[in-house]
Amino acid sequence: MKENVRDFLITTLSGRAALYEYLSLIFREPPGESFIGLSGKFACSFGALAESCDSRSLKEGAELLKKYAEEERSGDKAVILRELNSRYTALFLLGFSSVPPTASGMLTPGCVMRQEPWEKTLKIYKRWGYKMPAGFREPEDHISAQLRFMEKMSVLSASMAEKGDDALMEVLEAQADFLKNNMAEWVHLFCRMLKKRAGASECRYSLYEAGASLAEGYIEEDIKLLDMLTK
Repeated sequence: MKENVRDFLITTLSGRAALYEYLSLIFREPPGESFIGLSGKFACSFGALAESCDSRSLKEGAELLKKYAEEERSGDKAVILRELNSRYTALFLLGFSSVPPTASGMLTPGCVMRQEPWEKTLKIYKRWGYKMPAGFREPEDHISAQLRFMEKMSVLSASMAEKGDDALMEVLEAQADFLKNNMAEWVHLFCRMLKKRAGASECRYSLYEAGASLAEGYIEEDIKLLDMLTK
């Protein structure tokens, strides 16, 4: 592998890992103090990415994240955390009025948990030795868990590119398959429902609208990138 190609792969794959990690954190749990400040750093990254592509969702999400980061920077951090905690609870944890944050919940009539999409996700995690984070009690097909899986696979890919590992293409193809045949089956439904519910609420902070648009747009763009890398 030529050095310039190798450097491009390492930089690109490492960048993917960081973006997936941030998206996973948005949806993992109500934000705590450690979350404050992260959005400003990633607003620049997503903004640059949005400028380089045609994704309407990604552009919308980048603008919303920039808006939220500015509100966070100038606002009362305690008030922001209190409102975001209340909003997370209302959006994801209040029964039939909430947005199902799992593949099974979104795709199964009656929002039943741990159904076929969950079983399919478990098999993929097992194949790649992926372990759920300690203390995370949601099902394995939760949006945050699947985004974190993509983060870890991106980290693995970057390491393999650095070492010149011949199995890199297999790992990249596995990520493309996971996005196309697992996440793409339900995440667009989740994101659109989330944007609708979040937009109807009275919270002034746009974090969850931003997260929904960014997740939808970034997955679309990442599929294109992986298709290009694996040709």
